[in-house]
Amino acid sequence: MGDLQGLHSQARRLIMALRAGVDRLEALELRPNGAASDALDREMHQKLLDLQKASVELDAVWRMQNMASNSGSNQTLWKRKVEQVSDEADHLSAALQKHTQRQHRKHIEEQEREEL
Repeated sequence: MGDLQGLHSQARRLIMALRAGVDRLEALELRPNGAASDALDREMHQKLLDLQKASVELDAVWRMQNMASNSGSNQTLWKRKVEQVSDEADHLSAALQKHTQRQHRKHIEEQEREEL
């Protein structure tokens, strides 16, 4: 397990990369051919897994340090930071899930058109 600051920095970098990646996936979806990059999609799902792992580890480290010390304002600050990372991970997970569902629907529609 790492320290809070290091884990938080890692999580923030992953969040920024995921936001940019989701934006790119959505932009690719809007193109006339509408084909999103499978490689980019896989990369974003892997980054999401990394973020979720970092979020869980960040929460665990925060809880251990919270039990060890009783500095009130610092606890509140880190509690907020940990919650923000968790909330952002949930939001990005939902965004990627919606993208995947849209791609799946598009693929099914294309298959149905080919069958006709």
